[in-house]
Amino acid sequence: DFFVNDTATTEIYTLSLHDALPIYNMRLRWVFVASLLMMLCLIPLVAWAQKSDSETWPIVYQDDFEDPTSGWSVGETEQAAKAYVDGTYEIAIKESHQWAYSPVPGMDFLDFTLDVDVRVQTESSGYFAVIYHHADWDNYYMFAVSNDGKYTLRMTKDGKWSILVDWTDLSGTFKEKETNHLELVAQGSTFSFFLNRKLVLEETDNTFQGGRIYLAAAAFAKPGIAVRFDNLVVRADPTMQELLNQARDLYAQGGESYKHWETARALDLFQGSLALYKQLNWKRKQADLTGYVGARSEEHTSELQSH
Repeated sequence: DFFVNDTATTEIYTLSLHDALPIYNMRLRWVFVASLLMMLCLIPLVAWAQKSDSETWPIVYQDDFEDPTSGWSVGETEQAAKAYVDGTYEIAIKESHQWAYSPVPGMDFLDFTLDVDVRVQTESSGYFAVIYHHADWDNYYMFAVSNDGKYTLRMTKDGKWSILVDWTDLSGTFKEKETNHLELVAQGSTFSFFLNRKLVLEETDNTFQGGRIYLAAAAFAKPGIAVRFDNLVVRADPTMQELLNQARDLYAQGGESYKHWETARALDLFQGSLALYKQLNWKRKQADLTGYVGARSEEHTSELQSH
């Protein structure tokens, strides 16, 4: 009953690249490399072995859903509907064994806390969920709470589902037909889940280090479930989030340089981004970017040799 068809449209980001690139002035390149390395050296090293206090982390995203233009996905299909409703964000599932989801707009997260109020509006069978450390739709975690008062923690790796914690009774913690407060603390490889301020699960897994966050809802055999989310607050480890933002910005700048045929500068920016992902120990980003930089370096070398 847990496994449902994916009917929502996902966002795909691609980088348009040129095949033919001019030779860049090598002297200017090394001036840029020195400047980039100096900037990276000024970034404070993180004491990874010591966990910071998640309760003191600053808010990096929040939404009370009063503004219907705040960036959440809206629309309707035969299977599901997503909309701002009465100062909340609602996901309604109209067919059995279907689900829908929407991402926190425009951000990746490593260590974070998430707080959200959730209310199931109907008596149809189903669940609400938080998807996190989402790299793509083949790789992510999902914590779900059913409207009959059970929870589960699942993982999809390379497109295959794994049960980390099977459906478990919440022993009276879940408030049926009322608003429930859900909290997730993701710190390193440890995940803590609270419902109505009570710790219900603490689990350790180091498969994924970071990614996007989604809110989701799904129907079991009986369709018609509608879930409303409200008062969403996300906090993040400030040092890690700053490094993550810098890594993302360097990569974006590298992409712009590459599109303008500034190959050498683009490679230096990509290398700077890769260095930060290594410092963050985000293995998937390291692997993806290492392969990408390697391919672009080979293109650049071939271009230089051809001249």
